[in-house]
Amino acid sequence: MIKTRFYILFISSYLISYLSIFIRFLKHDLNLNQSFDSFFFNSDAVFFGNIAKDVILRNGDFSSWMLAGAPEIFPTIFLSFFIPFITKNYFISQIIFSIIQFLIFNILFICIINVFTEKKYAMVAGVLSNIILVFFLFDKPYNYIFIASHHFGCFINFLICLLFVSYKSIHKKNNFILLSFLVFIFSFSNPIFIPYFVLPLIFCFQIFFNQKKVILKNIGFIIFAFSGYFLKKIIYFHDCSECLNTYQSMDNIYFDSILLSIYHIKMFFISHSNFTQNSIILLTLIIFISFAINFLKNLKTKNYIYSKNFIMITFLFFSCFFTLLGFLFLHMNPQFRHLYTLYFSLFLMVPIISYKYLKHLIIKNSNILLSGLLMITIFMSYINYDHTKKINFEYYPDDIHFIDKVLNKFELNNGYAKWEYCNKLVFLSKRNLIVLPYHKKKPLHWDTKRNWFNKKPQFLINLDPNDFGYKDFKTIREGNISIHIL
Repeated sequence: MIKTRFYILFISSYLISYLSIFIRFLKHDLNLNQSFDSFFFNSDAVFFGNIAKDVILRNGDFSSWMLAGAPEIFPTIFLSFFIPFITKNYFISQIIFSIIQFLIFNILFICIINVFTEKKYAMVAGVLSNIILVFFLFDKPYNYIFIASHHFGCFINFLICLLFVSYKSIHKKNNFILLSFLVFIFSFSNPIFIPYFVLPLIFCFQIFFNQKKVILKNIGFIIFAFSGYFLKKIIYFHDCSECLNTYQSMDNIYFDSILLSIYHIKMFFISHSNFTQNSIILLTLIIFISFAINFLKNLKTKNYIYSKNFIMITFLFFSCFFTLLGFLFLHMNPQFRHLYTLYFSLFLMVPIISYKYLKHLIIKNSNILLSGLLMITIFMSYINYDHTKKINFEYYPDDIHFIDKVLNKFELNNGYAKWEYCNKLVFLSKRNLIVLPYHKKKPLHWDTKRNWFNKKPQFLINLDPNDFGYKDFKTIREGNISIHIL
C-alpha cells in the first residue's frame, strides 16, 4: 500500500506538470521573456514539422530536403515523423513533440541518478528537478527542452550513452558493439556529440582503466565517431554556389583565430549570460574544482579506489571542457544551444553527491516529500499561466492570416521570404506554399528543398525587390509585414 501510494504521487506530479505545459501552450502562453510565436514557431523549431508535413501529407521526397550541418536525424526527425500519425493538427503536434521530448529527458535523468543511488531517491530527485525546470528556469538553454530544435536531441543522445556506460560493462563484446553503433549514429546526427560524449569517454577510459584492451576500444570509438561525422559531411554536402553557404565552415577545424575565440568565449559568459545562468555555471565549477583537489590529494595513494561518483563527475567535467575547447578551433561563437552539458551537469551531480547525506531522510519520508512536491506542482501549475487567455486547439496568428489573405487574393504560391518568416509561414499557412528562405540578397543553404531553387518567385516577403532587380511590383503592408507582388 505504501509503495502504491508512492508511485501514485510520483506519476501524478509528472502528469500535472505535463498537463500544465499542454494547457500553457494551448493558451499560447509561455511565461517567457519572449513571445510565444517567436519561440515556439521560430524557423528552426518548425523546420522538422515542415519535413514531416511534406513527406507524410504530400508524399514528398525526404532526400530532396537540404538539412543543416547537424541534421539531427535521431531522435528529432524520428519523433517529428512519428507524431503526425497521432494527430494531423500541426499545432498540437508541436506540443506533443515538446512533451515527449521532455518525458524522454525525465526518464533518462532519473535512470542515470538511479544507477548511482536508489530508485526512491532518484524518483524524488527527478520530481524536484522537474519542478525547477518547468516552473522556474525559463532561461536558455533550459527552455529549449520544449522545442524541436537547437540541438537538444543531441543532449538526449548524450544522456542515452551516459546511462549505457554507467549501467553496462563496456568490456563485454556485445556492449562494446552496441555502444560503437550508437556512437556512429549519434555522431552522424550531430557532430557536437563527439566533444559531448566520445572524447570524454576516451579520456576517462584511459585515466581509470589503464589496460591494453582499453586502448583498442578507444581507437574503435574514434573510428566509429569520425566515420559517422565524415559520412554526414558526404551525404549532406551542399553544392550551392548561389547560396549564403556557411555549412562548410560550421564543423571544420581551424587554427588561425584561437585568441579571438578565447575572447568570444569570455564575452559569452560576461555579456550574454544572466545571473541565473552564471550562478549555475559557478556552482558546477565549484564541484569540479572540489573533486579535482580530492583527486590530487589521493593521487599518490596506491590503495585509493576511484568511486563511480568520482568517475561520473570527471566524465561530466571532460564533456564540458571539450565542448568549450571546440570553439577555439571553429569559426563560430558559442551559443546556449551548444552547451547543454555545461548547464545541466549540476542537476545530475547534486543528487548524486548529496545521496550519502540525504538518503535516509529522503527515503524514509519519501511519501511526505512527494506529497509536498505534488502540492507545489499543482500550485505552480495554477499560477503559472494567464487565466484570462482561452484554450485554443488551433494557432493561426494575425500576420500569417494576413499573408494568406493577400496570397489567396492574387493566387500566388511561390516566393522568397526572410529566414525569420519563411519556415513559420510554410508551417502555419493554410495554403500549400513554396517559400525559399533568404538572408539579405542570398538564399540560405539549409532547411529548404533543392527543387525550390528553380521556382521563379511570384512574391517577396520582407525583402527589397530592388535587390533582386525588380522595378515593377505592387507592395501591400500591414504591421511589420511587407508583401511585394512581382
